[in-house]
Amino acid sequence: MTTDTVATAAGRSRRPRRTWKQRVVLSSGAVVAVLCLLSASAVLYVRSWYSGLHRVKIVHATSVPSAEDPSATVPPTAAEAKDAPGPTVTSVLYVSPPSKAMNILLTGSDGRSCIDPASPYAGAFLGAGTNTGSRSDTIIVVRVEPATKQLGLLSFPRDLWVTIAGTNRKDKINAAFKPDDPSLLIQTIEANFGIRIDHYVGVDFCAFKSMVDAVGGISIPFEHPARDLHTGLNVIDPGCHAMSGDEALAYVRSRYYEYQLAGHWMTDGTSDYGRIARQQDFVRRLVAKTLAAGVTNPLTAKHLLDVAKSSDVRIDDTLSLTDMIRLGNSLRDVGLQHASSYRLEGQGRVIGGNDVIVPDLTSAPAQAILARFRGLGAPAAIVTTTASESLLGPTSLAGPPTTAGPTNNRGIYPPADISC
Repeated sequence: MTTDTVATAAGRSRRPRRTWKQRVVLSSGAVVAVLCLLSASAVLYVRSWYSGLHRVKIVHATSVPSAEDPSATVPPTAAEAKDAPGPTVTSVLYVSPPSKAMNILLTGSDGRSCIDPASPYAGAFLGAGTNTGSRSDTIIVVRVEPATKQLGLLSFPRDLWVTIAGTNRKDKINAAFKPDDPSLLIQTIEANFGIRIDHYVGVDFCAFKSMVDAVGGISIPFEHPARDLHTGLNVIDPGCHAMSGDEALAYVRSRYYEYQLAGHWMTDGTSDYGRIARQQDFVRRLVAKTLAAGVTNPLTAKHLLDVAKSSDVRIDDTLSLTDMIRLGNSLRDVGLQHASSYRLEGQGRVIGGNDVIVPDLTSAPAQAILARFRGLGAPAAIVTTTASESLLGPTSLAGPPTTAGPTNNRGIYPPADISC
């Protein structure tokens, strides 16, 4: 060994060893540095994801009373006045301050590019591979009330007979839907029902399917075997049934829902009303699992973000990233299983050879429901109908539902408890 080598070895031997406290501090510092880098990367990724979303513009009805004084009309902005189609809408709209509550219009529409024609659930997509135009299958206004930690869902049947905003023409509300321009549908809701829409989220079949798969499926409780020969739904065994994206779509789109009782197949005679109730229940379950999975599993969160960016998900251009974060926090705070679910009441009619639903806006239950979504509070007395009190008698997917929030839904649907 050379003299230099000995000197070097001696120098190393004389170097003081770090104490365990020093090693802990250095290790902790390294961990913090890595976490900071990861956090910065996550922020950059989220910002990049947000900037790549499909944004759409909202043009509201042109007569909007202020939140402070509903009798004081706020003139439309120049953009709203310029872009508003046809005559001025004069409906009264009640607006809650955004910091207290918001109404989000959620639509689900056709989209069949991701569907395998050989899938047993292809019937749920209205003929995979065909191009019949885009239609809105689901129209729900979700009201989030952070101050009271309440959540309300109001569904509009797609056959609802309304005056299309900016025209003197009556048609089914579904006729006002345009995937790339939700303004006509928003104005139609605002003009006919006096409900201000603050934000918009549109999801097509493929995005819905991918979101369900991204969170590992959604479980639904079934008391009896169930099927729908039109959509391919076929639940053989009762109990907690986990659904993938394809099967979930067959379930929420079911209008010819049947359940087996004592060896006989029984039909949910409420048709679209039963489907609406099942859709609302599924939305609550999906939102709850999405929030839970996104918070606890970063990979799932990234997958969900990628789904929203790559699929046909549309949001309005006024919904900022800060708004989205605030909305997510609000949804985590509210009790999703205690959400109040409603459908707009109406009378079935045949008009021009079409089966339509003429909305009921004057009855006490309808007025109470509309008042809540107009931001006028939630009256305690709302005439409710549970699954066990529906046209079908004492039957539901999992026994009499335990509804913590009021509802006027009818048909066959799960209990309010979203656990399974």
